[in-house]
Amino acid sequence: MDNQTAEDLKDDVNPNQEEPQNQKPPNLKDLLKTNPEAQKEYDREITRQRNEAQAKERKRQQDLTAANLSRAEKEALMNDSERAAMYKREAEELRNQIARSEEVRQLTATTNAALEEGKIPIELFNEGLDYYKTDNEAISDRLLLYSKYEFYPKGTFETRLAEAVEAGINERLKQKAPQTNIPSPQQAQGMELKPFVMF
Repeated sequence: MDNQTAEDLKDDVNPNQEEPQNQKPPNLKDLLKTNPEAQKEYDREITRQRNEAQAKERKRQQDLTAANLSRAEKEALMNDSERAAMYKREAEELRNQIARSEEVRQLTATTNAALEEGKIPIELFNEGLDYYKTDNEAISDRLLLYSKYEFYPKGTFETRLAEAVEAGINERLKQKAPQTNIPSPQQAQGMELKPFVMF
């Protein structure tokens, strides 16, 4: 058979048979319409592939949200668009933090200037106050409230109390002793005591 020529092979071909080049392969749509078994198999395969893709995506999302993964591991699980979105979100958060820090710095400076002008102790005013969570209106309200009171440095109350007591004592010492009608012990010996009756 190795010695056959192209002419011998040409003779073996049936002249009524169409050439394979002219014959179109069957269309998938047509094949599925004509063969219900092929349609069922096709549907099963599509469902299987979809379920596999969903499971793979679910696993990938769980891995991304897992707390124990490092940033590098999370980035490795992300595709390019997710990674770009993450970088964009982080850059936006960083810009917002920087802007908020600058706002807080300015708010703190203006508040401290107002406190010094109103002679309000800064430590007392800032007690329990978080400038990052407080807006200008809340600080203005608090400043208005504190401005209604008079503040003194620590230890001033004790000093002023001692001064007031000493001034009161000195004032009393300057006065004349009050006149009393109480008899002295010598006078009382000669006096007759009268009974005291209460009604």
